Amino acid sequence: MSTYAGPSERRAELLQALGRIAREVRQLDGFQGAYVLVGRTCGQLVTMTVWESAEAARDSAAEAKKIRTQVAEESGQTIKSVETYDVWLHLDPPQ
Repeated sequence: MSTYAGPSERRAELLQALGRIAREVRQLDGFQGAYVLVGRTCGQLVTMTVWESAEAARDSAAEAKKIRTQVAEESGQTIKSVETYDVWLHLDPPQ
């Protein structure tokens, strides 16, 4: 999970940059999905990627860092933090 910080007036540029790199991210081995979250009141932007295994996440770390840095630089943002989490619970909608 990566948290970005920067001028809110350049948020649209960050979202566009994230859209442009989507194909590149999808091609990383073990990639299972991604989310871009924007806080309604705080305006903070967070990206979250999901990997098929901890090993796949580790193996993609160098490329992911390069992509994050590129996106942040293009949009005048900084990377506030990068954290790794394990999924302990996933809930599907009721059937």
